[in-house]
Amino acid sequence: MPDSCSSRGEPIAPPDSMTSEVAVRRVPSISSTPVARPSAPTTSRALAEACALVAAGWLADSSPGAAHDALLDGTYHATCAGSTTWCGFARAIVQRLDPIARALGEPVPARRPTVTAIGTADYPTPARRPANSVLDNGKLARRFGVALPHWESALDALLAEPRPPRAR
Repeated sequence: MPDSCSSRGEPIAPPDSMTSEVAVRRVPSISSTPVARPSAPTTSRALAEACALVAAGWLADSSPGAAHDALLDGTYHATCAGSTTWCGFARAIVQRLDPIARALGEPVPARRPTVTAIGTADYPTPARRPANSVLDNGKLARRFGVALPHWESALDALLAEPRPPRAR
């Protein structure tokens, strides 16, 4: 079963950072990226907003002292909801090329690149990747009531942010 996707040309860049392994360039096509290894692309904005909510919740908690501070102990996962593969992420970006081009101040592309699934052996990486890297955000939700948006909603919000014109 294919677990990477590829097309000809250079990779596409979202206009702002998404946590991902997708290489970024300005030419509209997609490079090989893992497909069947689910993960949850997370924007830096969604993560920052979640951290701000955690901090506000912790500060609003009226329990002073070490017991209060101990509530923060441990590992909290914070990723956008839902999951996709890197191929699915690449396809989502291709589906949104018009807003990406507008956000970058570039002409809207006349043609869409094709994202084609390929096997892992066709996309070697120096490090072994986990079969599934989706994290459980349950502890964050139980302790602080914080849930990040779905990754596609976060991607759409990122693309909707106004951008200053790029210098030429």
